Amino acid sequence: MDCSNCCPCLPVVEGCCFCHSLETGTKLIAIFEIVYNLALIASEGTLMAYLPTIGQASAGFDVLLDVMMVVASVLLLIALNNKMMELVNLWLVCEFIFIISGAIHCFALMVELLLGHLPKKIGSLFLLFHVLNEVLSSYFFIVVYNYYQEEFINP
Repeated sequence: MDCSNCCPCLPVVEGCCFCHSLETGTKLIAIFEIVYNLALIASEGTLMAYLPTIGQASAGFDVLLDVMMVVASVLLLIALNNKMMELVNLWLVCEFIFIISGAIHCFALMVELLLGHLPKKIGSLFLLFHVLNEVLSSYFFIVVYNYYQEEFINP
């Protein structure tokens, strides 16, 4: 099931984390995204007290994205159980939006750090967290995209 013709810019993976099938990996990703984003939503309120006004607006936007990803991940689990291509596609769109907004957020954090609007230690930790989040989200996108291709486009 070669999906390299569909989007040659994305790598083709045969499994998730080198030991799970794409379907199992996609289920694990959906569960992880639900738990992870719920934890982020819970922690955003605490972080808002320590951020400047600009950071508070950013944290509010982050909560909105986290809620979107929780809903999309629940729909992804439903899609996996019912073989619903449209819902897998919806998750891919939401994850892509999440990745793009995260990249913009990383850039904004770098600018704030360079301008001295954030304390260096806290800002550096936020930046590191967001970069790691971008890497993980990109990997998740690739795994679910390959599952989507394998299951629905090239069965």
